[in-house]
Amino acid sequence: MSKTSTLDKPGLDLVAAVDLGSNSFRLLICQAYITPSGMQLRTIDTLREPVRLAAGLTPGKV
Repeated sequence: MSKTSTLDKPGLDLVAAVDLGSNSFRLLICQAYITPSGMQLRTIDTLREPVRLAAGLTPGKV
């Protein structure tokens, strides 16, 4: 039985990256596809939300 990936079929895979920082949360959604030079990512959407998780933190006070 051969193992195949949907990455063999252009435009079928979505990839998301999440960055949860102390000052902002970021989300990046991309579409993965194969080209002759390798896998490429095309940005579908991005989102940035400011947060203040580190507000009030000082050295020695966690």
